[in-house]
Amino acid sequence: MRRYAISISVAGFFVLAAIGLLCGVPAYVCALRAAGGAVALWLMIRVAGKVVLNVFVDAMIKDRKAKEQIGESRSQ
Repeated sequence: MRRYAISISVAGFFVLAAIGLLCGVPAYVCALRAAGGAVALWLMIRVAGKVVLNVFVDAMIKDRKAKEQIGESRSQ
């Protein structure tokens, strides 16, 4: 997940920088805003990735427990 977060953040940096330059923002200000946006993207992707992964793991554990309980009830 870390690799995807970095890749998306780098791409987001360049997209934000390009948009800022097209809108006439000075280069230094544009770079600072793009860097801030890239950091925000990185944090959001890391947090969202962990949340999604936890949801999948929780669903798999519940599914496995449900299957085990069904198997136990059939064997009795």
